[in-house]
Amino acid sequence: VSEAVQEDGGDVAFSSFDAMSGTVWLEMKGSCKGCPSSSGTLKDFIFKALSHFVPEVKAVKATSEAPEHAATPGTAPGQDPFNVGDRV
Repeated sequence: VSEAVQEDGGDVAFSSFDAMSGTVWLEMKGSCKGCPSSSGTLKDFIFKALSHFVPEVKAVKATSEAPEHAATPGTAPGQDPFNVGDRV
């Protein structure tokens, strides 16, 4: 996912996963940060890719939508909570 976004000068980084809601929180970086199309990228591209490989994912949101979001206990920023590694 990250490689495809990087082709347009942007990037995304895993922030946290809320297991209760199934929400993955991502930090938008580079040209994606503040871009009006980034919400479409999250919903149309990143969500589809993640939910295909990880059925527990029910939503993907940018940290800018709720900066106060909390990481799932036991899930450190940057940690892969699903252990999907290179599948995505």
